[in-house]
Amino acid sequence: MNAGKPAETDISPADELERRAFNRAFRELAFTWYWDTSTFRSLLPIAEPRERLRVYLERERPTVLAAYPIDFLVNLVCETQRRLRSGTESPAFSPRRGWTAAMHSTESIA
Repeated sequence: MNAGKPAETDISPADELERRAFNRAFRELAFTWYWDTSTFRSLLPIAEPRERLRVYLERERPTVLAAYPIDFLVNLVCETQRRLRSGTESPAFSPRRGWTAAMHSTESIA
């Protein structure tokens, strides 16, 4: 282990899976957000994953909240995360279906 650099394994395996699942959902939705271990660790005192995301958005992404309702973003990310974890494409929800690249881009708001 390198001195001065925290190991990626300093959170539980279950928490690491959750962190990676959030990051995968962020990528799927073309958000530039990324939860490194330190960021995720700071959110761990919040027990509920949806509430963790809500707090993150309020603290770190207030400009996004000026454009989109927080409940919409939380539901979008969590549904995407759930779909990716299940490994199935939901016919009722697909962020790609009917979206143009400009509509899907978050560069101006992220």
